[in-house]
Amino acid sequence: MQISIYNIQDKPIGGGGMGEVYRGWDVDGNAVAIKKMRVELTTDASVRSMFHKEVNTLTQFDHPSIVNMYGSFEERGNLYLVMEYVEGETIEQYVRRHSKISESEAVRLFVEILSAVDYVHQLGFVHRDIKPSNIIIKPDGRICLIDFGIVKDMKNSTGHTVTQIIGTDGYMSPEQAMPANIDHRSDIYSLGCVLYYMLVGNHAIQKQSNDHATKMTIIKSAFPKAQYFNPNLSNHIQKILDKATNKNMRLRFQSCREFEMEMTGGGTVPNSDPDTNDTVSVGRENCDINIPHPKVSRHHLDIVLFDENGKRDYLLTDRSMNGTVINGAKVHNNQTGTFLFTKYSTIPEILLAGEVELKWADVEAAFARKRGATKPPATNTPPTFKPTPTPKTEEGQSATGWLVVIYIFAALGGLLGLAFGISIYRAKLDLSEGGKAHKYKQSHRTAALIGAILGGVSMIVWKTLMNI
Repeated sequence: MQISIYNIQDKPIGGGGMGEVYRGWDVDGNAVAIKKMRVELTTDASVRSMFHKEVNTLTQFDHPSIVNMYGSFEERGNLYLVMEYVEGETIEQYVRRHSKISESEAVRLFVEILSAVDYVHQLGFVHRDIKPSNIIIKPDGRICLIDFGIVKDMKNSTGHTVTQIIGTDGYMSPEQAMPANIDHRSDIYSLGCVLYYMLVGNHAIQKQSNDHATKMTIIKSAFPKAQYFNPNLSNHIQKILDKATNKNMRLRFQSCREFEMEMTGGGTVPNSDPDTNDTVSVGRENCDINIPHPKVSRHHLDIVLFDENGKRDYLLTDRSMNGTVINGAKVHNNQTGTFLFTKYSTIPEILLAGEVELKWADVEAAFARKRGATKPPATNTPPTFKPTPTPKTEEGQSATGWLVVIYIFAALGGLLGLAFGISIYRAKLDLSEGGKAHKYKQSHRTAALIGAILGGVSMIVWKTLMNI
């Protein structure tokens, strides 16, 4: 059968939710793999445009363990993707023949898989469909990652994809199944599922009677223990599986490099990657800072602390679909890198979903809790966002004497009590690093405001009595 310049076999050699894959040959006799997209995915002009844009990006991949993509073309209303034909069998096919893979061999193969996926993540993409049938073991024993049909570009994503498919049953992460906003840690979960399959010989999450039931299993059911089905597995590999497949993305491996180092016993992640103890998550449900508000996403914002050589910076990454406003500027859809806060001299104004205030004191307290301290670690310079202390204490000065005067005047005539009360409540000091702070402690400011109100009431009472 002839399609464009390619002669292809009549029967597909594989397929999935995106379409069918055929083996073909170009005019020079070189073997290629050609994926014919499902017709219902190609009828929308915006979908077609998005598909071509993503294909053009993916052709830039250059990694020995990632399939080469040559391009795409259209013919008679159909959309085709042309890529390298990879000899070998998928991990799914291999496991079906051999039942399971030994722990040592699985580790060897998996290190290559992690290297390939890490390359994808470093370029700013999330694969979103990592599964045994999308990883090929070549005849020479090396692996090849294939099928980037629903890849997500984290740099330019609008949250939409070329299809509504968000993953494969049993291998999609809990956040995909919800669905919720995702990042590279969704691939970490899928990788854990693949490792489980390699070591056990069965899918960790079995397909249920319908899609909803399968998704509920992913979201709510405990991930099965691999050692229960393969008692020969080491405790070390079981701990790795437990961490990779944690339903809370903040408790998984935070990168493929961290995953690999744990697999190979290579130690901890280099300092160039923020340690999980230096990241605070903001939102609702299992976040470090829980803000119970309907417009705040479950995982709305990540704040990373860089505290090296006495220099303290904070980097924010928005994880929401409705954005975060920082000092009047909006970030959204996983935008990051813009707000390294050394340039700010005062505490930033942060509005989640554009209107819900995030108090920076809560952020510092969350970092302190994660580090097991009552205060953030000391540095050679004050934290970027913390105002310089007022002359007496960070809580403000005492206003006891003024409070006595306010209440005396409030009782005697009212006007002066009202004036002094408002004055004490609103009094501020100029900070040495810019900005202002309230001069008096909060409890005394509240008492002054009450005194002012009493002064106003007293003034009305005295005026009424004078007119009788």
